Amino acid sequence: MPVWPDVENEKGLCFVGEVEDALGVKIGDVLTSDSVAKWVGEALCTELTTAGFAPEMVDALPPRAERGISTRVKKVWVAVTLVDVVPVAVGEVHFRTTLHRGGEVVKEFDSRSVRSGGAESGEEAIKNALSSCMKSAVPIVVTTLE
Repeated sequence: MPVWPDVENEKGLCFVGEVEDALGVKIGDVLTSDSVAKWVGEALCTELTTAGFAPEMVDALPPRAERGISTRVKKVWVAVTLVDVVPVAVGEVHFRTTLHRGGEVVKEFDSRSVRSGGAESGEEAIKNALSSCMKSAVPIVVTTLE
């Protein structure tokens, strides 16, 4: 299951969001040293393993793979607003999944979720959004590739 590479800054960090004060003034960036694309791919692999598949991540699908999944991360974003020094986070995850059988594309679909919360971290908000995406994507993958 190949995933698309991340866009990194000069320090090798991926920009995934912003921190604003209560007035909406940007006061910082949300950065990660983790590969966002790999993170989404690993989450999908974990869910598919639970569903009885044996996925593995590869750089590219073999040309005539019996079954395959490719993902393209369109957006992973978190907005954190400090309200009375308490962080209020909203996370968004959006990715496109392409399903392959015998080297041919059999289905493409998008998974997108926006999750907010009260006083929670940006990491929690993104994890919640990713979890929601997986709940919608995995059944489609399973029924299409079984």
